[in-house]
Amino acid sequence: MVNQVINLKERTEQKPAEPLPAAFLEWFAYDREPRPKKEYWFLWPGAIALILMVFSIFARSYFFLAFVLFAFIVFMFYATREPRKYRFAVKQEGFFIDEKLYPFSQLKSFWVFDTPRMKELSLETSKILFPYLHIPLGSVNSAELKETLKPFLSEKEHPLFLTDQIVKRLGL
Repeated sequence: MVNQVINLKERTEQKPAEPLPAAFLEWFAYDREPRPKKEYWFLWPGAIALILMVFSIFARSYFFLAFVLFAFIVFMFYATREPRKYRFAVKQEGFFIDEKLYPFSQLKSFWVFDTPRMKELSLETSKILFPYLHIPLGSVNSAELKETLKPFLSEKEHPLFLTDQIVKRLGL
């Protein structure tokens, strides 16, 4: 067997990177609708957490007490954070959220919720734990979005879960 020596110092010519294909459709939107919360808004979660903590003390369930306290802290951090702005794009390779690619081969179908209270794109993925991605439409035209996605995905009505409705109602 002949051993070949590879000279790592020698530079090989690299081809210039091919430019990414242009997006069929691109838009920017916040992950949730930015709306200010008034002071009294925080009273309800605080009151519920306080009642549950008092109940857990009387029941001598200190694990539940720790859970309620932890859940309240996480809830408050999430509720007080500012909405984040994302870039969404439909390209030949798939659907992009910022730089993260969701290939069309991993997506099953789409549905557009276009009501006065909610403008969202729902993508059904092949994942078991989180089967649906909900993407805010921002100012993009929903009819144009549908026509852009139809060559790649089938349009199928997706369910709107109770948890999604509660989160939207609370403004989280």
